[in-house]
Amino acid sequence: MIAQTVEAEIREQLSQLPVEQQRRVLEFARSLVATRVRGVPGKTLLRFAGAINTSTAPSSSHSSTNRAQILSNNPTCAQR
Repeated sequence: MIAQTVEAEIREQLSQLPVEQQRRVLEFARSLVATRVRGVPGKTLLRFAGAINTSTAPSSSHSSTNRAQILSNNPTCAQR
């Protein structure tokens, strides 16, 4: 029922637009349909909740500035 109301409202708004803007709306709607959700559902990640102690974990800027040093000192990581 809600979908019908939304469709009716969209039709009403489209009817007031020039053809070129109607085409833009169509392109936008197609892009929304084509958009795929990426990633992992949060429910799957719940098992990791609390696994990192934020008070003792290094900051991300610290980690990224020392990445080269860590890789050069650890041959196992450097191979990845």
